[in-house]
Amino acid sequence: MLIGAASLNTEAAYAKVPGITSQIISASQFAVKLAYTQAYRTVYLTALGFAVLAMGSALLCSSTDPSKKTFDKAVRLENERTKSVSNDAKEGESLQA
Repeated sequence: MLIGAASLNTEAAYAKVPGITSQIISASQFAVKLAYTQAYRTVYLTALGFAVLAMGSALLCSSTDPSKKTFDKAVRLENERTKSVSNDAKEGESLQA
């Protein structure tokens, strides 16, 4: 019953616990605060680790040459359909490069 009251953390919930004293309520509230603090610390340290990994990865990536930053396609896919260049090619037939 004490765990349920601690999760709600209200005076009414603590009043329903038989034989509870103000010292037990204070200790329970402190334990809840400590548990939250430790949980948030774990989450923060985990996120910090991923952030450091992401920044390190970004620093190790090479930059792209600005002259290559265009909207031109670098590669044509094998199954990519192209417009027919001549009347001999059937409509929708892919052209071999």
